[in-house]
Amino acid sequence: MKVELLIATMHSKAAQNAGLFATPAVDFLVIDQLPQPGHRYPADARVLDMQQTGLSRSRNCALEHTRGDIAVLADDDIHHAPRLAAALGDAYAATGADFITFNNGASRPDGGGALKAHTRRSVLQVSSCLISLRPQAFRQAGLRFDERFGLGADFPSGEENILLFEALGRGLKGWHLDLPLVFHEAVSTGYRFTPALAESKGALQLRLFGPAGYLSMLAFAWKKRAQYRDRMGFLDFVAAELRGARRYRQG
Repeated sequence: MKVELLIATMHSKAAQNAGLFATPAVDFLVIDQLPQPGHRYPADARVLDMQQTGLSRSRNCALEHTRGDIAVLADDDIHHAPRLAAALGDAYAATGADFITFNNGASRPDGGGALKAHTRRSVLQVSSCLISLRPQAFRQAGLRFDERFGLGADFPSGEENILLFEALGRGLKGWHLDLPLVFHEAVSTGYRFTPALAESKGALQLRLFGPAGYLSMLAFAWKKRAQYRDRMGFLDFVAAELRGARRYRQG
């Protein structure tokens, strides 16, 4: 089973991360948005230059061009465990999954290797660098990243949650592998909510749940209040969510 890392980067920053390309038994596909001259990638990396910005655009380009049986979404500031390919190969063989997520070792360094089936609720907690998937299954299901969401888009978060949520809705199967296979310090620090991010979450709730999203906005605002109360109140957060939902609805 061929495993390929799909690396999203801007201004050729991934070329500076030697650890990213040290992962054994995998191939590398780099989508370099607005590339800078003078940077060299390892000889075994395929590099596609892209003049458009937006993380979801980068991910979609990578999914279109990957040659892997298993694709692992990657950012330019991470590194992976040496056992990544072997662990994923075993997990896909054991489950027949269409996508498998795993732990960020920066925040969850331990893990017994247990496998647990994903639900439409659990995929809402997943960050993109924790995702592997079978590209062919996603292509056949007509699944792509929603380019209105993600860094550099109208709504700067939630694109990976939409993708996996819709994958389950179309009958694909997902599992979580309890092993630390990626190390990403940025993910472990947790959200620091801003009004812009709250707007993005409002748009995401409406995108996922339709009219029921208005109720989930209230629940989300209440659940996350400890992460934003030093910069806005509960009603301010809800108001920002509603602004985001309105912007999403207006297209």
